[in-house]
Amino acid sequence: KASYEINAKITEIGFSWLVGPIAIDTTSENDIGIPMKTSVKIKKCRWLQESACTGMCVNLCKRPTQQFFLETFGLPLTIKPNFEDKSCEFCFGQTPPPQEEDPAYKFPCHVSCESGRIDENGDKPCYKLPSSHKL
Repeated sequence: KASYEINAKITEIGFSWLVGPIAIDTTSENDIGIPMKTSVKIKKCRWLQESACTGMCVNLCKRPTQQFFLETFGLPLTIKPNFEDKSCEFCFGQTPPPQEEDPAYKFPCHVSCESGRIDENGDKPCYKLPSSHKL
């Protein structure tokens, strides 16, 4: 529990300059199922806001960061970008869902993305997202 909360605090202190204002909330959404201060909420992610790209968010932030925390620290982390309002949540202590079940991998290209391919029905994932890459 302590390592999850410490990492959340380090993220708040050390990364707001990169991604924007951050707040920590208490949540039970974790592998242990108990309330902990491990939900790091980025109000408006600068990276997501500036890139306006679903694929860049998932491929250059979400997936590698989750993988880094798990492989380097043995710490599960789920990153939940909100592509509509450009906010994001880091959930320390929560194992990411399989790629097939992760909503981030189903989101279409953003309308503001300069290299995006707009799907008229909005039901096709961004073409930059991996189809079978492990988290």
